[in-house]
Amino acid sequence: VPNETYIMRTENKEIVNVDLNTYKRLNPELKGLFEQKEITLLPETFIQTGEAVGNELTYRIGIVSKQPLKYDFKNLKFLGSIKIFLLSESSSQNEHLNIPVPIEIVSNDLNSIIPVSRDIDHLSIPLTEIAFEDPDLSDSAQIKIITKSNPVGYETYIKVEPSIELSSSRRSFQGLGVQKIPISIRVIGTSLRDSVKVSFNAEKGTIIPNTIYVHFQSPSIVELRSEGLGMTKLTASSAFNSNELEFRYVFPWVFILMAIVGGVIGGIAKYFSNQDKLTFLKSIITGIVLGFFGSVVYYVLGYSLIQFEVSDIFNEFAVLGFSALIAFFGVKVPT
Repeated sequence: VPNETYIMRTENKEIVNVDLNTYKRLNPELKGLFEQKEITLLPETFIQTGEAVGNELTYRIGIVSKQPLKYDFKNLKFLGSIKIFLLSESSSQNEHLNIPVPIEIVSNDLNSIIPVSRDIDHLSIPLTEIAFEDPDLSDSAQIKIITKSNPVGYETYIKVEPSIELSSSRRSFQGLGVQKIPISIRVIGTSLRDSVKVSFNAEKGTIIPNTIYVHFQSPSIVELRSEGLGMTKLTASSAFNSNELEFRYVFPWVFILMAIVGGVIGGIAKYFSNQDKLTFLKSIITGIVLGFFGSVVYYVLGYSLIQFEVSDIFNEFAVLGFSALIAFFGVKVPT
C-alpha cells in the first residue's frame, strides 16, 4: 500500500548496541561526533512505502550520547540529555519522511523531561535532543522510550555522576585571621556506602584540616580561617567534580569594638572589686589593653591567657565576654 508505515519488532526485545556494519552506514557527520559504543538501537524496523514500488525507506530508531547526568551547581540540579535519530538501513542521506515517527519519553525518577514527546520527520541529522533534570538523584535514572508499536516502552538507564558539594551559611566574615567558619562537604549523586579523599585549597586563608575522607552517606565539616582582607576562593580536589565557594574577608571592626567594650567592662568590674590599687582611669585602660591583646591571642592564635577553658565560638558577645574576663582576671603567664 503506498504511503504506509509498517513496523517489525526484532526477536531481541532489548535496546542493543549498533554493530560495526550499521555504524559504517551512518552519515559521515554523525560518525564524526559519536563513537560506535555510544550508539544504541531500539528493536524495531520501520518500512515506509512510497508512491511507486521500490521507493520504500527502511530505518530504525537510534539513541546517542547517553552521557551521565551531571550536577549543575548554579541551578542546583542534575542535568543531562539523550539524542534520538532515525538510522536508515539503506542510505545515510537526510531524507524527509512523509509519515513522522512519534516518540515519547517517560521516567519514574526524573521530574523534568523536555520535550516529553516528539515527532521525527527525517532520517539521520539533525538529531532530536531530549533534556532531563532533577534536583535529587542517586546512581542512575530510569527512562522509558515509548513508540507506536510498544506503548509499554523500552526501559534504559542513564548513569548519575557523583559530585562533591561545598556549602556554607556565610560568604562574608571578619578577616586578618580573627574569624573561622565551618564549611560543609557532602557527596551527592550516589547511594554507595564508601568514602572519597578530598583536598582543599584557598587562595587566602587556612583550611583545617586540609585533607579529609568524606563518607558518601554523611557530610563532613572543615573550617576556614581568614587571612588578610578581600576576596578569596575555596576549591576542592577529588575523584569527583566539585563546586567553588567565594568569600569576602572584611576588616574586623566588630571584633575590635567588642574587645574594647569587653576590656572596659572588665576594667570597671575589677576596679569596683577592689582587687588592685589602680585609679578608675588606669583600671579601664589596663582592661582595654589586656582584653584586646588577650582576645587577639585567643581568636587568632588559639591560645588562652586566662586560667580556665572557654569556648572558641566566635560571635559578638563571645568576644565581649572573653575580653571582659581577660581584663578582670588578668593573664596567665606561659610556663
